[in-house]
Amino acid sequence: MANEWQVKIGNRIHGPFTDEQLHQLVRSGRVDVDTPIRPAANKVWKRAGETEGLFGAVDPSAAEHAAAVEEIVDEVLLGTQPKQSTVRQGQSQGTALATTAAAGTKACPFCAELIQSAAIKCKHCGEFLDGRKSAVTHRPEPVRVVQIAPPAPAWSPGAAAVLSFLFPGLGQMYKGQIGMGLLLLVITVIGYMALILPGLAIHIFTIFDAYSGNPHSGSARR
Repeated sequence: MANEWQVKIGNRIHGPFTDEQLHQLVRSGRVDVDTPIRPAANKVWKRAGETEGLFGAVDPSAAEHAAAVEEIVDEVLLGTQPKQSTVRQGQSQGTALATTAAAGTKACPFCAELIQSAAIKCKHCGEFLDGRKSAVTHRPEPVRVVQIAPPAPAWSPGAAAVLSFLFPGLGQMYKGQIGMGLLLLVITVIGYMALILPGLAIHIFTIFDAYSGNPHSGSARR
């Protein structure tokens, strides 16, 4: 072959690669019979399966002069740094990948998982192999509704009414209306001293006044 090659995966062009590197891509499953390739000096793309000798018998002794096949592929195709490994591991991995490539599978160029050669979308990472955007979407987190309990009442209307019934003006003092409570106390006492009926009327007024108002505030709202 004695050429420098370019490989097209999806809408990206990789290379140039030497003949040995191209064979390594075939053994790893990154290049299958349908992958478009071309000599670096040629503008015409053709299927890799149409290249004579590319998918023939691969000499196992070639692995003795290279690192593990999968790591070499990552270094050449993806631009990552290879990890240290033994030649024996590279031979076993290369044999396994070549077997799966022959069985109609290939490695996804995005996540390196094995998928069918004719697949246009990886079932593992969800990426499209023909250049389309990924269909994987992220669901928004549900909105949490926090319910805030209403504040406890500052005073009890019932308790205020009972206190004013027992002692005129005491319910107002309980509510925080000290001045009003003292005033009603004096008026009620004067009413009882003058006549029973006026004093009783004022006393009843103090009971209803103590019961009224907003119990959630420090004092009654008039």
